[in-house]
Formats: sequence, structure tokens, C-alpha cells
Amino acid sequence: MSLDICPHLSTNENEGAVAAAVAGLGIATTTGRACRRELSEGTLVRLFSDWATADIPVYAYFPMGQATRAAGRAFVEFFAADLTIEGKAASDTGAMG
Repeated sequence: MSLDICPHLSTNENEGAVAAAVAGLGIATTTGRACRRELSEGTLVRLFSDWATADIPVYAYFPMGQATRAAGRAFVEFFAADLTIEGKAASDTGAMG
């Protein structure tokens, strides 16, 4: 899908994009996680459900050391599992409006 757009508002903050879409200023591209409350309340709806943004790699770095390494590894494993579950939900990214 290809769309030509002429944006009148641009932000690099998810909260601003979601708030603008809820206020009726247009559509936003964000993660399902960033607007899950608005989607569940019905103040936003998913548009272009067949469309998704490209996957973005996520890297985690933590300092070396016995205790830090175990705690850091536990956090990374938890976060990775959470992202995997979220990503398997019906298309985690998409246009909302």
C-alpha cells in the first residue's frame, strides 16, 4: 500500500501522536501497546489492518558482573517474551484514527 500524505502535525512522541488522533486531528502510526487503552475504549480504531511497519531490531546492553548479569539477563528475557507476545497479537503496529 502506498499513500501520499501532506502532514500538518508531526511528532516523535507516541503520547502526542495518540492524543492528536483521539482529538480528531488525523491518523497516527504507533504500536498497539502505545494506544491499547484507546483501542479498548473505542476512542481509536485500527485502520489499514493488512498494513504493518517494518520490524525494528531491539538490543539490550548491561554491565558485566555476576549479580548484574543475572538480573540483567532476567529482565531481558522477560522483556523479550513480552514483546514476542505483543507482536503475535493482531498486527502490533498500524495506523490508528
